[in-house]
Amino acid sequence: MSCTALENVLYEIENSDKLSKIKKSDTFFNIKSTSPSTGNAPKSIVTSHCYMAEEVHVKATKIPQSRNLTPVTIMVADTIGTVKSRRLLKVLLDSGSTTTLINKRCLPRKCQSCKTSQSRMVNTLAGNYQSSAMVVMRNLRLPELDKNRNIEQHKALIFESENCKYDVILGADFLTKTGIDVKYSTNTIEWFENELPLRDPHLLKDEDFASMATIIEIQQEVEFFGMDWYDPDCYAIEILDAKYEKVQIDEVVNQLEHLNIQ
Repeated sequence: MSCTALENVLYEIENSDKLSKIKKSDTFFNIKSTSPSTGNAPKSIVTSHCYMAEEVHVKATKIPQSRNLTPVTIMVADTIGTVKSRRLLKVLLDSGSTTTLINKRCLPRKCQSCKTSQSRMVNTLAGNYQSSAMVVMRNLRLPELDKNRNIEQHKALIFESENCKYDVILGADFLTKTGIDVKYSTNTIEWFENELPLRDPHLLKDEDFASMATIIEIQQEVEFFGMDWYDPDCYAIEILDAKYEKVQIDEVVNQLEHLNIQ
C-alpha cells in the first residue's frame, strides 16, 4: 500500500473516532540514505517509510520556588528620643525604602516624638505604612556586623503596626550614610570587611533573635575578661596537691622576729 493510500485510511479512522490525535505532519516523511554501500548495491538508496505517531499530553509539573532571603539582623540604640533604651531591636535592611522607620511599640516610655509637617506613606518590603511623626535614635550599633562601630544618630519616622515583625526598618538613607551594602548576588550583607548572610524571614522566631543577642554578649565577655574566664579547662594558676609534714616548733619561733618576749 502506498503512503497516500494509507494516509486516506488513517484520515477515515480519525473521523470515525476510532483513533484520535494523529497529526498528519507527524505521520509521513521520506528518508534518503546516503551511507556507503558494499558490493553491487547502489551508491545511494531512496526509501519511503510510513510512520504513525500518537500525540501525548504531558501534565506540567509546578516546580516550587524557594523563599526569598531577606537582610535581617539586630540593632541596639543607646537612646531613642533622648530616653534610654534597653530593647533589642529586630531590624530589616530595606534598600527599596527611601527613609528609616521605627515601630511605635518599641519606643521607650516617656519618649517624646516630633510631629512632621505632613503625613507620609512609605513603601517597604514589610508593607506600606503611614507616618506623621519622627524620632531621633542615638549611638546605634549593629553588633552582628560590627560590635565596635557606632552610628552617632539617625532620624526615623514612627509607624504603628502590630503585625509587622520588625521593630526598625533601615531605609536607603541609613544604608547610604553608613556604607552598608546589601548584595543579593551573593546573598550577603557587607559592611567594610565584615559580612553577614541573608536569612529566610519565615523561619526566624523571637528565640532566634534572642540567640543572636546571646552570642554577642558572649563575644563581649570573652573580649573583656579574656579566654581564661570563658574556658572551663583553663586556669590562671595550677592548684597543687596539699603537702603535710612535721614542723619544728623552735625553728618557727625563731623566724618570728617581729614578736618580742613579753
